[in-house]
Amino acid sequence: MKNNLKFFRDAADLHMSDVSKLLNIRVDRYRQYESGTMIMPDALLIMVAKMYNIPISFLFCNRDDINGNSIEYLNDISKLDHNRKIPMLAKNLAGTASPKLTYCQIAKIIKGLEETLSNLSMYL
Repeated sequence: MKNNLKFFRDAADLHMSDVSKLLNIRVDRYRQYESGTMIMPDALLIMVAKMYNIPISFLFCNRDDINGNSIEYLNDISKLDHNRKIPMLAKNLAGTASPKLTYCQIAKIIKGLEETLSNLSMYL
């Protein structure tokens, strides 16, 4: 399935290993998601959107439809030193500077999944 995972990763100047570490998954699994050979679970899609500070729909829309502010934000992140970039993205993802989510945080993300997906289904 076509997606914009690589587009956003490149915009933030990240390696696959950086993203997989932030999402707490193996690099080879992330590679499959990015290439479209495997469908990313909904909970991970939410986490990626939170990490990049974008709506989930941007992960699948035409690139022309992506808000310029989101691109500008990621370009600003790409200019940061790697030691500052990763904690900033982790903070977007988890609400803290810790690169790993707690079980409580994961539960909150999953709890909101159903509502988010029902809102997203209007656009698909």
